[in-house]
Amino acid sequence: MNLAAGIPTNVFKAADVNGDSVIGIAEAIYVLKYLAAAEPHASCGEGKVFDCKLKCVNAQKAQSWIGDGYCDDGRYGVNLLCPYFQNDKGDCQ
Repeated sequence: MNLAAGIPTNVFKAADVNGDSVIGIAEAIYVLKYLAAAEPHASCGEGKVFDCKLKCVNAQKAQSWIGDGYCDDGRYGVNLLCPYFQNDKGDCQ
């Protein structure tokens, strides 16, 4: 996947290092661009937002899970325990 025009993404790329994937320099630049502006509820791609732990999640899912009766503290893949998501409207009390 070429995310930065003109920069070959296969430079400095390896399939696996100690069980972890290694990304190319263009992908790293792309990720850092989003993380520099990261805050809960900010966009991290089309139809996606950062949750309270700055994990990029589906925006519709995050909104629909606020106050749904389940504690969204990360165990279901989304953390909504911060003011940006109304602290999950008390679902974790």
